[in-house]
Amino acid sequence: MPHVAVHHRTGSGPPAVFLHANGIPPRAYLPFLDALGTGLDVHALATRSLVAETPPPPDLPWAQLGHDALDFARSTFDEPVVAIGHSMGGTGWIEAVAANPNAVRALVLIEPAMVRPWQATALRWLPRTLGQRLTPAGPTRRKRDRWDDEAAFRASATRSGLYEGLSPEAFEAFVAAAIRPPDDAPQSDERTLVFPKVWEAHWFDIPPNPWPAMAKVSVPVVAVRGRSSIFLDDVRWEGLLRGAPHAVRHQLVDHGHLLPLEAPAPTAQLVLDGLRTAVAR
Repeated sequence: MPHVAVHHRTGSGPPAVFLHANGIPPRAYLPFLDALGTGLDVHALATRSLVAETPPPPDLPWAQLGHDALDFARSTFDEPVVAIGHSMGGTGWIEAVAANPNAVRALVLIEPAMVRPWQATALRWLPRTLGQRLTPAGPTRRKRDRWDDEAAFRASATRSGLYEGLSPEAFEAFVAAAIRPPDDAPQSDERTLVFPKVWEAHWFDIPPNPWPAMAKVSVPVVAVRGRSSIFLDDVRWEGLLRGAPHAVRHQLVDHGHLLPLEAPAPTAQLVLDGLRTAVAR
């Protein structure tokens, strides 16, 4: 079966392929994707995490997401695409873009998630059970993934504090995207996660070191971030972009790691403005 599915298409302009973050289905980005559609023909992909029928192979890397997306782009378009990704989706693009510059018009990184290079190396050598204590992988495997109804999920998501920065519109899009009726009770009020926690935990198990590949990216780069966080601090941001000294950089300091969900229209405008500048250089 294919490793991706087109979950949402909107807009007109040069073709763009969007990859979502870990744990966040593409439908959650609808306000952001619609805003991007004012200047791009946006195809938001559901990655392996959402289309696979089996658990992930233990060593499946983030970079495979970018290669899957590039396979889709090559089979769908007869021109280079704009590669856009949020968090894991952005980082996942880097290796594929570096290796295939003729297939990509530009690379857009929105809050690209990563650990520092020495941490990525250490986590590869540590026993998996120990690594799970040092990353969000362990808590992700233990987290709740089933609720009595949508209202119970809403209450849980609100209490978590993870989504407090989302606008009402963005929160509604997130709720609609995040849960569905369970397979074993499709007619019930119960809800379960759309993004399987076994896949979400897997990606936390194997955080990459994208710095070497970033230094090989030869296409225009736009990099957008929020305020410093555990997912992307100043050291990792500067270290990554040292490999792309001509990148167009933007920052929205009033927002966090979920930037395209918290501020969909401003983030989309920064992407579109950045692309015009980057491609013209």
